[in-house]
Amino acid sequence: SVALINNQFVFFNQHGDIMVYDGGVKVETLSSNIEGTLEGLNANRFNKVVAVAYPGGATGDDNYYLCLTNSGSSTHNLVLEYDTYNKAWLKHSGINCNALTTYELGTQQIALAFADYAGFVHRYPFGDTDNGAAIAAYYETGQLALDIPQQKIFRLFQPIVRQETLGHELTFEYRI
Repeated sequence: SVALINNQFVFFNQHGDIMVYDGGVKVETLSSNIEGTLEGLNANRFNKVVAVAYPGGATGDDNYYLCLTNSGSSTHNLVLEYDTYNKAWLKHSGINCNALTTYELGTQQIALAFADYAGFVHRYPFGDTDNGAAIAAYYETGQLALDIPQQKIFRLFQPIVRQETLGHELTFEYRI
């Protein structure tokens, strides 16, 4: 589970933590923000964890992908991705990968491949749909409080409900 990212070693240790070693004397915990997720892992499968560095971001920075097993499962069913540019974790569930690697597509682009327990090899990223159907996604925020008296809001803004459909079949709806 060791990967070299930005001249630092990133690894999953025997205690279920993800660490960064700078090659000198400094070792830091990288996984402190996802302790709840890591506590729900099957510790008996820590020795089966696989990981890879993948330069998938638009910034050219490598991301750290890690295949893990949730508690109660006997196969990997969770992929954690650490975005080194944004210093953020992404959690991909339902991906049953038992091996990870990167390879060149022939166009000097790097792709991530993972093998599943059924013997199939999958490429990531691939396509922009979910099993042939459009990807449905939305973002919802809580109610926002403005420091403007209620009567001035209606003078400054007209109530607008507008719906736009953009490429890739994503639909955005704006309400004010």
